[in-house]
Amino acid sequence: MGFEVRQRELVRLRAKIDQRLNVAVVGGQGMGKTALVDALLHDIDATIVRVPCSRSDSTIRLSGVRVALAALRILGDNGLVSDLMVLAESDLTAAERADAAVDRILEASLPGSVLVVIDGIDYLDHESQEIIGHILRRMSSSPMRAVVTARRLAEDGPLSGIPVIELEPLDRMTTIELAHEMVQETISDDAATTAAVASGGNPVVLQNILTSMTARQRRGEAPFPRPVRTSDATARASLAAIGDVSEDALEMLRIIALAPLTPAVPLQRCFAHVWEEIDELISRGTVEQESSYLRVGDPLLRSALHWGMTAGQRSALRKALVAEVLVASESAVAEAPVGEATVGERIPTSEAVPATASASGLARTRTAGSLDDAITRWHLSFTEFSEEAPASLLRDARSLVIAGLEDAGVSFAERALMLAPNPAVIARRLLSLAEELALNGDLVFAERYARFAKTNEDTELQMRALALTIQADFFRREAVPAGVLHLWGAREIDEAPDAVARVQLMLALCHAERFELAEAEELIAAADELSASFSAMTRMMHGCARVMLDGYRGHGEQALAVYRTLLAPRRALMPAFTAITAARALTYSEHFTEAREIFELIERRLSTRSLWYPIVPILRAELEIRVGNLHHLPDLFSQANRRRIPGQSTREDQRLLLECWNLYARGRESDAEEVEQALVRRASATGNRGALALHSALQGSHLLAVGLPAEAVRHLQRCDELAPGDIDPAVIRHEPDLIEALIRVGRREHAVLVLQRFRSRLTRFPSRWGELSAQRCEALLASGTESLEIFRRVLRGWRPVDSDQEKARTLAAYAQRLRDLGAKSDAADPLLAALTLYERTGDRVRARSLTPVEVREVAVRPENTLLTQLSEEERRVVDLVREGCRNREIAEKIFVSLRTVEIRLTGIYRRFGVRSRTELVAKLTGVEETVPG
Repeated sequence: MGFEVRQRELVRLRAKIDQRLNVAVVGGQGMGKTALVDALLHDIDATIVRVPCSRSDSTIRLSGVRVALAALRILGDNGLVSDLMVLAESDLTAAERADAAVDRILEASLPGSVLVVIDGIDYLDHESQEIIGHILRRMSSSPMRAVVTARRLAEDGPLSGIPVIELEPLDRMTTIELAHEMVQETISDDAATTAAVASGGNPVVLQNILTSMTARQRRGEAPFPRPVRTSDATARASLAAIGDVSEDALEMLRIIALAPLTPAVPLQRCFAHVWEEIDELISRGTVEQESSYLRVGDPLLRSALHWGMTAGQRSALRKALVAEVLVASESAVAEAPVGEATVGERIPTSEAVPATASASGLARTRTAGSLDDAITRWHLSFTEFSEEAPASLLRDARSLVIAGLEDAGVSFAERALMLAPNPAVIARRLLSLAEELALNGDLVFAERYARFAKTNEDTELQMRALALTIQADFFRREAVPAGVLHLWGAREIDEAPDAVARVQLMLALCHAERFELAEAEELIAAADELSASFSAMTRMMHGCARVMLDGYRGHGEQALAVYRTLLAPRRALMPAFTAITAARALTYSEHFTEAREIFELIERRLSTRSLWYPIVPILRAELEIRVGNLHHLPDLFSQANRRRIPGQSTREDQRLLLECWNLYARGRESDAEEVEQALVRRASATGNRGALALHSALQGSHLLAVGLPAEAVRHLQRCDELAPGDIDPAVIRHEPDLIEALIRVGRREHAVLVLQRFRSRLTRFPSRWGELSAQRCEALLASGTESLEIFRRVLRGWRPVDSDQEKARTLAAYAQRLRDLGAKSDAADPLLAALTLYERTGDRVRARSLTPVEVREVAVRPENTLLTQLSEEERRVVDLVREGCRNREIAEKIFVSLRTVEIRLTGIYRRFGVRSRTELVAKLTGVEETVPG
C-alpha cells in the first residue's frame, strides 16, 4: 500500500519526531503502520536502528530487550550496549532499570540523530515492553528517538502515556480511490466500490480482495460473490475480534452470515438458550437489528463466518433455516387480520426517473413484498434449481431497495446475475432495479445494472439504460457525452420515440446545468418533435427542462405555476425533481420567498434515502447567498456534509463551490485554496464551464472585497469567456463586481463599456438585483454631486425585500464617495449603517474592510441623546461595540473581565429595549433613517 492515503497521519508523525518525541503508531492488522513508518524513514536525516519483532519471542523473558540491544550495535558503541545489557539483567525494578538506561544513553556519544524503529512492539515479552515503555516516557529531547508500532495499546498497559497516532479504517471514498490505484489495469467503479465496502477500510484486506477478483469482475463484467472472499489471516483476525462466544452462539452467527438479512423469530425459537449472548453481540454492534431482522454488520466478520464453512455445511443450514421460516410464516398468516397495511404513498411507475428528473416524489413508499418470502427464495436459490429464480430475486431486490435496504437488494441482484445464463433475459428487471437504485442515490450500482441491461437488443430498453447511464455519469462527474447525434438514429426514433425523447431531455437538463443553454435548447426542440409519443414521465422531464431553461433566462412564470400547484389546498403528489426544479428557477428569477417555501416543504416531505436529500441543503445555500444571508452558510454546509452518500460524490461541483463560499465568508482564504484546486481540477476534466464561471465570479468578488481589484479584474474577466451571452446576468453576477474593480484600477473607459453591455443584457433579462447593481455602478462612474444624487436616489428606492448585503455595499460606496468629496461628517452614518448590515448578513470580509479606524476617522458625531442615560463606563463599552469590537476585545481594551463586559452589555440592552449588539448599533445610528432625503 502506498502511504499517500495516510498523508495526514504522516504529517503528524513527522511533526512529533521533529519535536524529539517518542511516538507509538497504533492500528489493526493491515491498517498501514509499516507503510507509514517506511514513508517517514524515506526522507528523515538520522541513523536508523530497526528492531526485529517476532511473536515467537513473546514468552521468553527479556527477549525483546536483548533483540533491541543487539540492533543498537549498529551505532558502533559496544560499551553502551554492554552497560545497557547489565542494567537490563539487574535486580532493579523495571522503572529503576529504565531510569539508569536513560542516563547511560544521554551520556553516550551518539553519531548525530538516531531513530529506533520497533515495528510490532506488542509482540515482545511483557517485561521488555514494560522497560521500553518506561524508557520512552522518560527520554525526550535526546538525539535518540523511537517510533514503535502496535495493533493496540491498553490504557493502563506498559506503553501507556506515549504520544499515539492511531490509524483508523479509511473512509469509503478514500478506499475506493485506493482500489483504483492498486489495480494496474482498468477497474470499474462498481468493482472498486464492492472491494472497498468489503474491506472495511483496511488497505491490506482491500489488496487481498482485489487480487482474488477475476479480471472480468474487476472490469465489472461478472457478478460479485456476496459476501466477498478475504484472506485466511483476515478471517482469523475477524473471528478473534468477537471474543469468547459459545459454540451455539457462533453457530447462530454462521446462520445470520448466510444471507444479507435473517428473520429473528426462527432464530429465537432455535437458540433461546443463548439469546442473552446474542443481545450482548447486538449491543456491541457485532450483530445489527433492522426491524425484526438480523444481519452481521462487519463485512469482514460476515465473510469469515460464511467462507469458514464448507459448501455442505452452508446447504444444511440453509435447508434448516428455510423450514423454520416457513413454519413462522404459516403462523403469521394464520394470525394476521384480513387486508394489508400500507407503509406510505408512492408514485406508481415502473419507469426510470432520471436523476436530474428524480420521480421519487415528495412522498415515497416502501411497497415491498414479504421479506420472509424473499429471504426464503434467497436460500432456495442455493439449494434448489428454478428457471424463475433470477427474475424472482431481482423482483425481491427492487422491493428491498424500495424498503431502504439497498445493500441487501444489491446482494439479491448479484445472486440473480450469477444464476442467469444470459443477463439479456432479465434486462427489464435489471433496469427497473437500476432506476430504483438511482432514486435512492446509489448511482454506482444503478449504472452497473443499466450496463448489464444494455445487452438486451430491445431498443426501448437500450435507450432507457442510456438515459440512466448519462444521468449517473453527470451526477457523479458532471460530465456529458461529447457529440450526441450518434446516440440515436432513425431506427431508434421509429422503435422507441418516447425513450429517445427521454435521452434528449436528460442531455438537455445536463447541458443546462453546465450553462450550455444553446445545446439544451436544441435538444428540447428535438424532443418536441416526438411529443406525440410522450409518456407521463417524459412529459414531466420536458416540463422540468423548460422550467430550468427559463429560470436561467430570468423567467419564472412556469416555475410560479408549479409553486401554485404544489401549495394548492388540495394538492396532488408531485415528483421531487419537479418541485426542486421550480425552486431553483424561482431562485434565479428572484422569487426568493416562493423558492424558500418550496425548499421548506421538500425538507419535510423528501425521503432521507432520496438522491436529492444530500443536495437540497446546497440548493438552499445558493438561495441564501443570492438573498445575501451569508450567516446561514455554515449550518447548511454542515448539513450537506452530514447527508453525503458514503462512497459517492453526488454533484460534488456544487458542494465544493458552497465550501468555497463558506470559507470565504468566514475569512479563511488559505483553507479555501485546496478546495478551489479540487473544484478546478474536477470542472476542467469534464469541460464544465459553468462551474468554472461561478468559481471565477466568487474569486473575483472576494478579491475585490479584500482590496485587491487588479487581481479581481483578471478573474472576473474570465467569467465573460466562460459564460454564455444568453444567460441571465443575475445567475453568475460578475459584471457589477467587474465594473467596480475596473474603476478602482483606473480603467474607467473599460468600466463604462462593461456597464453599457450590462444594461443591454438587463433589457433582455430584467432583474431587480441587476437594476440596483447597475445604478450603483452608474453612481461610482459619475463624479461630484451627480454621483451623490444617484446614490441617494438608489437608497431612497430601496425596498424591504431587497438584499441587505447589496444595500450595505451601496451604503459603503456612498460613504466612500462622501469622504472622497471631503464630507467626512456626512459619511459617518451610512458607513456605520453599512457595517451593521454586513454584520447582520454574516459578510465578515466586507465588515472587516470597514475598519474601526475608518469609522472613527469619518467624524465626531453629535451627542446621541440616548447615550446620556449611560455611565461613563457603559458609554465606553457602547463606543467599542460600535467600532466592531467583540466582548473579549472590549475587556482587554478597558482592563476589566469578560464577565464584567457581559454584565454591562446586558444592562445596556435592557435600558435600550434591544436584544443584541446589532440591534443596539442600529438603534444608536438610526439605520432606517440613514438614507438622505
